[in-house]
Amino acid sequence: MKITVEEAAKIIRGGGMVIVTDHEDRENEGDLVGSAAFAGPEMINFMARNARGLICCALDQEHCDKAGLKLMSSGGPEAMHGTRFCTPIDAIENCSTGISAFDRSTTLLRLCAEDCRPEDFARPGHMFPILEAEGGLAARQGHTEASIYLMRQAGVQAASVICEMMDDDGEMVRGTRIEDLAREWDMGVLSVADLVEHERRKSDKAVIIPTEYGNFQMEFIENRESDSLKGCESEEDHFCLLMEKEEIPVPLVRIHSECLTGDLFGSKRCDCGTQLDESLRQINSEGHGYLIYLRQEGRGIGLRAKMKAYRLQDEGMDTLDANLHLGYPADDRDYAGAASFLKSRGIQKIRLLTNNPDKIHQLEEAGIQVERVPLVVEAGEENRKYIETKQHRMGHLSA
Repeated sequence: MKITVEEAAKIIRGGGMVIVTDHEDRENEGDLVGSAAFAGPEMINFMARNARGLICCALDQEHCDKAGLKLMSSGGPEAMHGTRFCTPIDAIENCSTGISAFDRSTTLLRLCAEDCRPEDFARPGHMFPILEAEGGLAARQGHTEASIYLMRQAGVQAASVICEMMDDDGEMVRGTRIEDLAREWDMGVLSVADLVEHERRKSDKAVIIPTEYGNFQMEFIENRESDSLKGCESEEDHFCLLMEKEEIPVPLVRIHSECLTGDLFGSKRCDCGTQLDESLRQINSEGHGYLIYLRQEGRGIGLRAKMKAYRLQDEGMDTLDANLHLGYPADDRDYAGAASFLKSRGIQKIRLLTNNPDKIHQLEEAGIQVERVPLVVEAGEENRKYIETKQHRMGHLSA
C-alpha cells in the first residue's frame, strides 16, 4: 500500500515499520525501516525472519559521537554505493553473544539512551551502525539518509533500524514482489524519491507568516497538486496557512475561496472577509488547523466577471441571478485539489468550517470524512440580501 511521508511518520512515531524503496538505477531494493528507539526484540526478530538482509542502524553524527563510533577503514576500494559503515558493536550490559533479537534490541536501545557512552559497547559486534552522509538526504539518496530523514519527520531520534528485503530464493526483493509482501505484512510503502520530493517542497515553501491571529506557516499548493481545480481566472498557486502547535486527531480546516474585495479591502457586499478572519481566529484558538486558500475568485468566475455581476446586483438582481444572467454557473468552484492536499499530509478526516453543503459533498466524494463546524458571522445592511440568497436559493446553512 502506497503511503505518504506524513502517514509513514505517524507509523514510525507509533513504533511501527514501513518499507522504503530506492531507485531502479541504484540498489533497486526495499528496506524495512523502524525507529531504533522503539526497536524491541519483536521488530528485530521480524526483520531477521522475514526480510533476512543485514540489520543495520542508521545514525546521525551526534549519535555516532556519543557512542564513540568510528568509520571502518577499508584498506581497499570504497564501500559499494559509498555506505559509511562504522565498526559493528554490541552493548556490553544485558547482552550474551550479541546476535539474538534480544541482544540486538538491547544494543539499539543503548545507542538511543540519553546517557550513552563509548564504553557501553564492545567492538566488533553484531549491530552495524551506518553514519549519515554530510548534507543528509540532499547529498545522498540512500536508505541511510532516507530513514533518518523519516525519523526527523516523525519527531523521534535520528536513529533508525533498517534491513534489506531478501526473497525465498536468495535474490533481493524487487518490483511488484515488494508490493505483494507489503500487502501480506499489512505494511505501507514509500520511496526515497518521495522523501526527497518532500524535503524539496518543505525547504522551498515553508515560511512563517505572523498575523493578528498568531503565527502561521505558509505553504504553496502547486498547480500540479490541484489539477482538478476549475474556473480559476488566475494561474497563481493556491496556498495553505498551517498552525501545528498542538496535535489534534481531527484538525479544524477552512477551505476559503479567494475574494479580493472582501478579503483584502474588507468589502461589506459579502461575508468573505469576516469569515476569513473568524476562521483564522478559531484555528489559533485551537492551536492547530489549516486554512486552505484557493484562487478561485468570484465563486470560480474570476474578478472581472464578478464586477459585471456586481453591476447587475446594483440594478436589482441577486448574486445567483446575476451569475446566471451573464452565462456563468451559480457556483463553479472545485475542491478536489484541496482534498488532494489534505491527503498528501495524511489527513483523511477533518472538522470543516463551512456553511456550504456542496463543499462538504465534493470533499466526501474525494474521500475526506467531514464533520461540519458552522461558520456563523453577523449579517450587515450591505450583505444581508447576499447572505439570504445563499441560504434560501443556494442551500447554504445558517447554523
